[in-house]
Amino acid sequence: MRAFAKLQMDEEAAIRTNTTICLGKIAAHIDAGTRDKVLIAAFVRALKDPFPPARNAALLALTATQQYHRPMDVAAKVLPHVAPVVLDAERDVRATAMQCLRVYVGKLEAASAKVGQPPEAQGEEDKSDIALATDKVLDSVSWLSGAAVSKLTAAVSAAGGGDTAQAVESGKDGGDDGGRLSRCARR
Repeated sequence: MRAFAKLQMDEEAAIRTNTTICLGKIAAHIDAGTRDKVLIAAFVRALKDPFPPARNAALLALTATQQYHRPMDVAAKVLPHVAPVVLDAERDVRATAMQCLRVYVGKLEAASAKVGQPPEAQGEEDKSDIALATDKVLDSVSWLSGAAVSKLTAAVSAAGGGDTAQAVESGKDGGDDGGRLSRCARR
């Protein structure tokens, strides 16, 4: 990625333009974390290029890679830089900027329509990063509680309380937990 950053600063305008085009074409093959850090920054830098084809390439690359950008990044990082290019001196750049703007506004409209809906209505593939992280934490906690009950049962059995260990496993330890302990162990 450092090589691409250097090439974007090259003296030759055609090299800067082709670097932007290349980044757009290889975006699918870049690691997601790197892609999040690099793409928008590289394309925004190219939008400021004095060479009109370089600005046009940046807009086309942004449009082609829109599926990799989260709605919040679009609103905060992409649109503020694309909107001024709509008034570019070059007609082709203006037309491409309008097309890019329409694509991203449509993306934001779709994201806005989903805000406030229950997660089931949004679909599994549209889960936010926070929801995915929450699911992973809950899965970990379920596993951890099951492991803790197993260790507790093993410790009680080893101490000679065989009947108590069986009662703990079945959820009938005399306590009024309503079987919650055994439900945790089954998860």
